[in-house]
Amino acid sequence: MRSANSPAILVGGGKGGVGKSSVSAGIARGLRKAGLNVGLLDADLSGPSQNLLLRCSQIRGEEGNIVPARSSEGIDVVSTGLIARANSALVWSGPTATAAIESFASPSVWSGADVVVVDLPPGHAEAVMKVTTSFLQSNAVLVTTGSILAVDECRRAANFMQRMEIPVLGLVDNMARTYCENCGRYGEVFPGSLVEALAVELGVSVLTRVSFGADPASGEAMAPVVNAIMPALGLTDRITGT
Repeated sequence: MRSANSPAILVGGGKGGVGKSSVSAGIARGLRKAGLNVGLLDADLSGPSQNLLLRCSQIRGEEGNIVPARSSEGIDVVSTGLIARANSALVWSGPTATAAIESFASPSVWSGADVVVVDLPPGHAEAVMKVTTSFLQSNAVLVTTGSILAVDECRRAANFMQRMEIPVLGLVDNMARTYCENCGRYGEVFPGSLVEALAVELGVSVLTRVSFGADPASGEAMAPVVNAIMPALGLTDRITGT
């Protein structure tokens, strides 16, 4: 049963190292710039990144409840990187990880958020299943590169979302191309069109192609993704230019 009241944008892809965390931060920044109260739940308990990407202070507790940290841009963030000692290894047992996700995804934590962006960890372990069922309304954005391994894992992630009855809004093709300053042209990093083929197979769009060396964590880089998310949230009128 889904419990948290705020709608969620689940940023996944299955494969580690494809840029899910940077894309999550960029989506959060873009939604915040659009005028929404935005939360970001870093569900990668063992490899948190959002404390660095969004440069937050420590999270704290009040009367037994988690109070998210707030970035300078006004994004509320919950991440184990904000409570762990620097350079410490974060090791979680299955039950402990599930309990942590339950606490992080509690409706009381996100009561002030219009939308919560969830940075999913690699794979589809129990903690991932827990976070995907913790929100009343969820949509997914899947991140991949053009490598065969990443695309295959992204396909698995899409099948997982389908099983969980979570709509996939589209794909982010990260590290897709490079820019040649000498000739002024873009070149493909990965041969073929595997990401485009996967989008056709899934019946979704490639929302954006991010060049190698660009920063997906910037709100500007994720503008096409935000423009796809806003209608899913019923906020089409807030899209820039409409």
